[in-house]
Amino acid sequence: MVLWIVVGLLAGGVVVISFAIAFTAARLPELRRAMRRVQARRTEAEKTQQKLADMQATVGLLQARAMRTSEQLAALREAHGSGEAPRSR
Repeated sequence: MVLWIVVGLLAGGVVVISFAIAFTAARLPELRRAMRRVQARRTEAEKTQQKLADMQATVGLLQARAMRTSEQLAALREAHGSGEAPRSR
């Protein structure tokens, strides 16, 4: 009697494991597609981060250039003493 209970439990366990494996195997194509999408987004994010770093460097250079131009303009105004930038004719 105990032998049949043990055999029944083992058979039930095998059936449950078989269903779990079958369910997982059926979802593998979907999981592969999801993995490819995630990898594509990761690649895109890395490219975007690089572009952002380049843009930040460009903004820094433009800020330095604007500051230098402002300083030069102030020096020109001071040199002419009028408080206005000289006008070209």
